[in-house]
Amino acid sequence: MLKTSILLGSAASVMGVALCTTGATLTSPLACATGVTAKTSASCAGDPCVAGDFAGNGVANKCCTVTFVATCGATTDGGDAFTDTDCGDGKVYDSTKAATTAPGVDTCCKDAPPTFVATCGETTDGGDAFTDTDCGDGKVYDSTKAATTAPGVDTCCKAAVAMAKCSTLADADRTCTDGTEFKGDNDCAGATCATTDVGDATTSCCAAPAPTGALCTTGADVTPTALTCGTDLTAKADTSKCVGDPCVATDYTGTGDANLCCEAAVATAKCSTLADADRTCTDGTEFKGDNDCAGATCATTDVGDATTSCCAAPAAAGPLCTTGAGLPTPLTCGTAFTAKAALTSKCAAAPCVASDYTGTGTANLCCEAKASPTDSGASSLLPNFLFAAAGLIALY
Repeated sequence: MLKTSILLGSAASVMGVALCTTGATLTSPLACATGVTAKTSASCAGDPCVAGDFAGNGVANKCCTVTFVATCGATTDGGDAFTDTDCGDGKVYDSTKAATTAPGVDTCCKDAPPTFVATCGETTDGGDAFTDTDCGDGKVYDSTKAATTAPGVDTCCKAAVAMAKCSTLADADRTCTDGTEFKGDNDCAGATCATTDVGDATTSCCAAPAPTGALCTTGADVTPTALTCGTDLTAKADTSKCVGDPCVATDYTGTGDANLCCEAAVATAKCSTLADADRTCTDGTEFKGDNDCAGATCATTDVGDATTSCCAAPAAAGPLCTTGAGLPTPLTCGTAFTAKAALTSKCAAAPCVASDYTGTGTANLCCEAKASPTDSGASSLLPNFLFAAAGLIALY
């Protein structure tokens, strides 16, 4: 009997059945650190039991353990998290609330997301729309069916329209009207191309031109204050716009370079190329030899402003011919010239000058060509005639 008791006692000690009320380092009452609680009526794993701070799994001979607090992530000591089933209808477990204490539906759950319904525009949750490839031969995806549910060939596709390129049209057949322009790279609206196919910019041969872009005073390659263009080219007006952005100032190379700010220059010639016999101007205008003609051929019928016509209004009249820095008193003119009436005549610009009159265009002079000898001879006979007539009257 004694032998049996000894054996049982040895077995109990080896299996770690010592109570937490015994042990070399146990105090009475058992004292544990903050956040740690004493085991009650428990056994430690080894002998002797110790009361040191609980340090985690593997220190099973200690009689202090971490105090368990239920959370959404662990509803029982060592147990599972709250579940969708625990949340009930219309709600699911919210994993972001795992550390929240006092677990319950209000603290651990969120509204369930709406059930995804596949459509032609979104065949999987967050996925892509039905494609032309999905439709198969002879069919293409119909974007107007994007909201249709139960996606499939029958619900999402339409018959493909045979198309051709507008570039297949001959040059003579490429005339567009109503502000549209020919788009050779576009697809026709059908299998046969025609400029009467007018629609959007990608499916018509005649479509609205690209929207006007930036002003020609802006752009990476444009110098706003002195736009420089190549030979036989001229800068567009500062108010002009290019089609693209940025505008560029490179040489104009033909139709389609609408983002350029240089264009073909209009051929002009100087009015001075006109022969003297062809320089007659009328309607109060005067010949301007230094002006540019209105076109490549000069004519005095080109009447316009003072810088682009051969015949233009004379400069505004200046001061009277009785004034001017270089005018003598009395006004003296060269041979074959006579002074303009000093009190009534005006020169064209200030100061007036009295140098020899040299022809049309020197309107700031106050000397002009004398009348022809014929005119002066006829006028000199008139006083003699009057004198003779008076003598005859007296004799009579």
